[in-house]
Amino acid sequence: MTDVAELGAASDSSFDSTFDFAYDVPEFHDELARLRRDKPVALVPFHGGAAYLLTRHADVEEAFRDEATFPAQAAYTLHSEPVMGRTLQCMTGDEHTRNRALVSPAFRARLMPGYVEPILAPVAHELVDRVAGRGEADLVAEFTREFPFTVITRLLGIPPRNEGDIQRWALALLSYPWDPEAALEVRTLFTAIAGLPDDFRDVIVAVDVLGLSYAEAAKAVGAKEATVTTRLHRARTRLAQDVDRTTVTG
Repeated sequence: MTDVAELGAASDSSFDSTFDFAYDVPEFHDELARLRRDKPVALVPFHGGAAYLLTRHADVEEAFRDEATFPAQAAYTLHSEPVMGRTLQCMTGDEHTRNRALVSPAFRARLMPGYVEPILAPVAHELVDRVAGRGEADLVAEFTREFPFTVITRLLGIPPRNEGDIQRWALALLSYPWDPEAALEVRTLFTAIAGLPDDFRDVIVAVDVLGLSYAEAAKAVGAKEATVTTRLHRARTRLAQDVDRTTVTG
């Protein structure tokens, strides 16, 4: 995405579509078909600015292979960096190469199958089974979006009962361009949690983030259940004060 000024004389009349593609587009597939036929590389409105939209698979595939011309960093800088900081996805060139080298050993192909493969198929079957009886489904909402979140939460050992909260928080962080207030609220909350003393942070993450019972949390943090109850009360009080203070001071 780029500003209109950076594209030259882009204006309402020079756009190839009247729809802002940062939002839901009416008759989306019909509009894509029209652009694919008449303007395969289309200049479209995007979040009040402008962007080039590639409508053909071959062009998209080529763009993904050409990081120099089509850096993914541009999009992540827009919707990720303001709330999650400068992650790998917000970097490009030598900076990205250096930082990726620090974390890539843990994700080598020979290491991942043992962690991931036992989860992938069961999760896929579970999600399909939820909708199979209906005979139809919204695959984006009910499978494509759910699958990666569910796999990640299972890998992290998060109980299924709390998967919805984790997904809601993650999507809020990613929604900064569309709902900055919600994204910043989640950032404020997790920044405050990170700033808690270790004993407080451990119990509030175990109970309020991961959804563990008091007994499960006690086992996880190596403390008595009564101690978890006390720490959790103090942690919640401290967290509320820290969040309020951040909200007031900005």
